[in-house]
Amino acid sequence: MANTGQTLLVTVSDVDDPPVNITNGPLQYTYRFSEIILHWGKEKDRPGSEHSINHHSFPAEVQIYGYNSDLYSNMSVAR
Repeated sequence: MANTGQTLLVTVSDVDDPPVNITNGPLQYTYRFSEIILHWGKEKDRPGSEHSINHHSFPAEVQIYGYNSDLYSNMSVAR
């Protein structure tokens, strides 16, 4: 976990940590988390989300980055 000065970044290592996977349901493959990034606003009237829905921003946003671990050996290869 690291504070980048703009966001909070949580990195899940492919080597050291047990993997965090999403599987089953409608998914045909296994997806492994690599990073989770949190964005939030500093002030009440200033939204922190990077993205919007119908031009509406939000107080915070969570971005989850991962890759298909059935097809790729790690995030670098998947990119």
